[in-house]
Amino acid sequence: MKLIAHACGPTIFPSNTIFSAREALKNGADMVELDLQLTLDKKLAVFHDKDLMKKYGLDKRCREVTSQEFLSLRRTVDPACPSHLLEHFFQCGIAPILLHHSHYVVEETLELIEQYDYADRVLFGIGEVRTLLRIREKYPKARVLGFIKNPDDIESFVENGVNYIRLWERWLTRENIRRVKDGGVELWIMTGGPETDFPVGKPDRDSLLRLAALKPDGLLVNDIPFVQSVLSELE
Repeated sequence: MKLIAHACGPTIFPSNTIFSAREALKNGADMVELDLQLTLDKKLAVFHDKDLMKKYGLDKRCREVTSQEFLSLRRTVDPACPSHLLEHFFQCGIAPILLHHSHYVVEETLELIEQYDYADRVLFGIGEVRTLLRIREKYPKARVLGFIKNPDDIESFVENGVNYIRLWERWLTRENIRRVKDGGVELWIMTGGPETDFPVGKPDRDSLLRLAALKPDGLLVNDIPFVQSVLSELE
């Protein structure tokens, strides 16, 4: 079972930072996941929230600031942590990476991957079939995970050649698990989140053990050492 460091594994260091990605990989993560948004000048910022207020104290959206303005920001919880563009992760050799992006950043992502020759070091995480088709057109052998928006989307992603499907923990019915497995693709689970007792990526011991019993192919979690210690109980 793969362990994917959700938002680069924010435990010691803030989310979506090179510091946290390095820490997660050092601690045994199979991959780090990060979120992408476009800045005003069409650069790929590594950032998740709908606006910059919570993380940086700035009442603007990512697309309303230039890349230089974004890079000048510092985390309110840890001013020593800078903000990053995706190219900084590539320049530092961070890999493998699960790129969580939507259709409106796919062209910029493909251009950057081409520039840094990173196609074999990333897994594309997408939410729309049209994005899947565009990636397949560019990189036929690319590995693609469907961040589906609804369980009703399982079959359409499978039919169009996705390799993995992420289900939220709240979607884990026997029927949905069967549909993914019958499609011949890997099942990855996003732990915690809405309609559970835990924040996204932060399950407790008992929740982890329940999820592991379902035998998923991957878990998206924040704290890699904690998850490893719990799963070791099953060995």
